[in-house]
Amino acid sequence: MKKLLASVIIFCAIATATVYLIPSLTLGNIRDSLPSRSERYQDYTFFATSTSGYLATTNTGVLYGTTTTATSTNINTWTDSNGRIDRGYFVIQGAEDVNVLFERSDYKGLGGGNTGTTTFSVQVTDVPSPDEDDWYDYPQLQEVKTSASSDTYFTRVGETTSGASDTNDHNATSTALYSLDTQGWYAMRCIVVEETDGVHQCRATAKY
Repeated sequence: MKKLLASVIIFCAIATATVYLIPSLTLGNIRDSLPSRSERYQDYTFFATSTSGYLATTNTGVLYGTTTTATSTNINTWTDSNGRIDRGYFVIQGAEDVNVLFERSDYKGLGGGNTGTTTFSVQVTDVPSPDEDDWYDYPQLQEVKTSASSDTYFTRVGETTSGASDTNDHNATSTALYSLDTQGWYAMRCIVVEETDGVHQCRATAKY
């Protein structure tokens, strides 16, 4: 009887230890399962409204641009269909990557020709609601190409000049894609310097 009682006590002790110890041991093999973060993109079109602007309706939508030397913030502030106020600059705060597309053309001859050149540049600011003195020239634009030499890959510029298309056709375009090499800015704006003629467009995309 004593041996049976001792066996029961030992069995209960082992069972109790198993209940409490095994979960604590197996917990060391459980890893936190974190949800993957989906990427979010936002696009912005500069010169969407301007006293000296350019607007044409095409079969692919509405084109916005400027037909003169201009700064994108020198526009008539307006509110889009989503209730967002457009002040001519693109808020890129918190973005991981920012690409900007520069383009010149002369859609159906409305820009007065397509034989000259356009110089594009970008300015950035680190403050909300910036004044004119809060904008700084951005000298770290990196051209995006499908392939490039090491010298080209590591080259950073503050501006780029886009010439007329090879055909000088009114519908032809000259396009250049650049990325901002450094982040951490609040917003960016586009600067256009026109030589001779053309329609000048500037668009940007930010990835968050």
